[in-house]
Amino acid sequence: EEKLVFLKEQSEQSEGKFKAITNQSTEGITVADTDGHYTFVNEAFCDMIGYTEEELLNMTVFDVKAPEQDTSSFARTKGSEQGLAIQVILRRKDGTVFISEVIGKMIEFGGEMQVLGTIRDITDQVNAEEQIRTLSLAIEQSPVSVMITDADANIEYVNSAFENVTGYCIEEIIGLNPRLLKSGKTPATQFKKLWDAISNGKPWQGELQNRKKNGELFWEHAHFTPVIDNSGSINHYLAVKEDITLRKKQEDKILHQAHFDALTNLPNRFLALDRLSQLLNEARRDDEMVAVLFLDLDDFKKINDSLGHEMGDKLLVEAATRLSNVARSGDTVG
Repeated sequence: EEKLVFLKEQSEQSEGKFKAITNQSTEGITVADTDGHYTFVNEAFCDMIGYTEEELLNMTVFDVKAPEQDTSSFARTKGSEQGLAIQVILRRKDGTVFISEVIGKMIEFGGEMQVLGTIRDITDQVNAEEQIRTLSLAIEQSPVSVMITDADANIEYVNSAFENVTGYCIEEIIGLNPRLLKSGKTPATQFKKLWDAISNGKPWQGELQNRKKNGELFWEHAHFTPVIDNSGSINHYLAVKEDITLRKKQEDKILHQAHFDALTNLPNRFLALDRLSQLLNEARRDDEMVAVLFLDLDDFKKINDSLGHEMGDKLLVEAATRLSNVARSGDTVG
């Protein structure tokens, strides 16, 4: 009988030490019998779940699981002696739910085999990871090119749109400098403005004419932004770039149509008079002369009437070509 009393006292002392130690933990710690009834809970778990210790010791692990959470996780932990980590949705006393990581394993406690559980609230972590996944998918599926470099401008990431536009795949461009896209057509002053801005922590946007892997030129409207950490240091650069090649071609076409004749491709009246005005101003300033010649195609109407307008157009194109070929590079035929 004395031995039983001694063993009981030792058991109570061990459990007291266990309780004292586990109450210092910031993670929830529970012990449940094989039927799921709680036999021990620490203070952190009580704070996490919203129930008192007395309430929990009259409850089971199934009582604190959210309705959408299946009950198979407890059965799986009963078969583990090494510790099995499972994501479980738990419900607090006030009805709110949270996502937890439960590591369960079989231990001997109070002379019986029971299930030890370590519980950690990972709701914020899971939500943050979900946001990162969503953002990653959005960037990867974005129709515009996205490029991320380190602080030394070495490429760390490009999305699919970048690969499609430039012809470079991510494997062959990682670690390289974006200057490999330079075509030599963009003025050096443009790049100086870019780096002056982003190296000083400011965003920059503008147009760049770059070169694809196959040598083809293309235009991009680019937004470059420095990524600044909590200490105020730049640790990455982000570039979001839109291929505007088609738009530039259309703009050039409209501009050309506004200043050149559609048939002969010679400067139209507006452009010819503008160039004449500039030449006259230069002549006045330099005390020089400007020659202006007016040419008329005699009996041109007869060509149209007898041979048709198509032949008349061909005659105009041929005349324009011959005049342009004999004119000097600084002269204007319009």
